[in-house]
Amino acid sequence: MYKLRLYFEMLKKEFGKFDVFHSELSIDEMMVRYYGKHLAKMFLRGKPIKFGYKIWCLTSSNGFLYNFSPYCGKTDNKQEPLGARVINALTSMIPESEYPNYMLFFDNFFTSVDTLIMLGKSKMKATGTIREIRTNACPLIDSKRMGKEKERGFYGYMFDKENEVLVVKWSDNKPVCVATNYSTITPLSSTKKILTGKEKGNICYNATSH
Repeated sequence: MYKLRLYFEMLKKEFGKFDVFHSELSIDEMMVRYYGKHLAKMFLRGKPIKFGYKIWCLTSSNGFLYNFSPYCGKTDNKQEPLGARVINALTSMIPESEYPNYMLFFDNFFTSVDTLIMLGKSKMKATGTIREIRTNACPLIDSKRMGKEKERGFYGYMFDKENEVLVVKWSDNKPVCVATNYSTITPLSSTKKILTGKEKGNICYNATSH
């Protein structure tokens, strides 16, 4: 990828020349389709584009690309998780004094309680789905018990007062966990969802959600 580095830097300069003018930002991966031979080519099972180059991206809520970084494989830097390194690299274009003006959203690849604490200390607001093994043993209701005993829409939560991190688990098709370093459990609202084929087709129901 070193042959393209100058081109990448030119692109990123153009994408960010008006600064980051959206307050809600998303960090995720994207795939650039490629079937040839290259050391950086990846295969991701279950993705719409299975073969190609994986690129980490910082985008707005409506898809505007601000920053990106191609994934070139493992490095020797093991001081912090890959997800945290990606977040730090992509948000480096934002002045630290402006962190309180932005909200980050990402999936469970990036989210951990430690990462949310780190971002909270720098005043960056962040929310993401989270794997239960990354909740620092947060004592929420057991997922198997929730799936068997609780109805859709049931939720439980725990709040770390010292670090100001909230972890919420609710019952959907299967239990879902979300963590945030700035939002709250309230207000609750009613929403509609189209059920899957296994759930009797396009039947809408009301559920309590956040």
